Amino acid sequence: MTPRNLIKSALRAINALGVDGTPTSDQHQDALEILNLMLDSWSAEELLPFDYVQENFDLTAGKTNYTIGNATTAADADGICASQTPNAGGSQDLTLNGALAESGSVSMDVPRHVVIASAGDDSGRTFTITGTNTYGDSITEEITGPNTTTVYGTKQFKTVTTVNVDDDTAGAITVGTDSVVDTRRPLMVVSAFVRDSSGNDYPVYPSSREKYNTQTDKDATTTSGSEITQLYYDRTYPTGEIYIYKVPSASGFTMYIDMWQPFQQIGSDDIDTALNLPGEYILALRWNLAAELAPEYGKEVREFVFLRAESTMEAVRKINARQPKPTILQPPLSSVEGQAAVNRN
Repeated sequence: MTPRNLIKSALRAINALGVDGTPTSDQHQDALEILNLMLDSWSAEELLPFDYVQENFDLTAGKTNYTIGNATTAADADGICASQTPNAGGSQDLTLNGALAESGSVSMDVPRHVVIASAGDDSGRTFTITGTNTYGDSITEEITGPNTTTVYGTKQFKTVTTVNVDDDTAGAITVGTDSVVDTRRPLMVVSAFVRDSSGNDYPVYPSSREKYNTQTDKDATTTSGSEITQLYYDRTYPTGEIYIYKVPSASGFTMYIDMWQPFQQIGSDDIDTALNLPGEYILALRWNLAAELAPEYGKEVREFVFLRAESTMEAVRKINARQPKPTILQPPLSSVEGQAAVNRN
């Protein structure tokens, strides 16, 4: 069934459309928006078949976290501040004169990290970035200056309004935007591994925020892939953040992540393309879309519609239900070195 026919069927179920009727443009657009919202909700509940995708990206020396999600532009190393050498003495603002600057501020396509490069040793300087996040809240980040290299911020800026340095710099400075792992924002990172320049692979274990926070030195560096052991995925919106531990001190490492991506939204160009879903999902979508649309049209829906919406949704839940984890894992040996070999979770 195509999305167009699904919408027509749902509207007929609540008597908002006759048997041979055709939705108006407004009806069609409203129903498509509700359908996409419903698909997003079902994806979050893991009720839809998800895309199991492997993505890879190069790790950057000294960089702790990476933004992941759909981006419309590439990184721009001097998009915020084109090359300039602050020399006014004391604390001073840099001129926002990069390609992304407009009317005294910079707006990003998606929230991104700020990157700062210097042609000299400015490791004794502190740069303060001020702007807003994706929700319009004011945020500030202090970044220690680079020494003839590039340093990376860790906060996600949607806009930048000022870039301040605490004193004159030794070299010419550029300020820009970091790259984004350009793919649909994942629901979950399931597993990962890192590959070194010799082609050796080492497992990286996804962990919770709580587990990641137990690391006392999150900037700890390493030259060995075997010591890059932990990954924490923060499901921020509209882009996510991937934090790794330990951090490579040199290039030559590539991170591979296996992730669940949500069911893709239906665009206007896909309205007449058949939904790639089993029949039991289509039926549940039809009745639940009808139940969602009913209040939009002030329709009193028969109890039958809600019962069908509930029963078909329950069938989908059963398909996607996971087996519960055992509370007691009994190993082949009853004891190890005199201790009970039972793991009680």
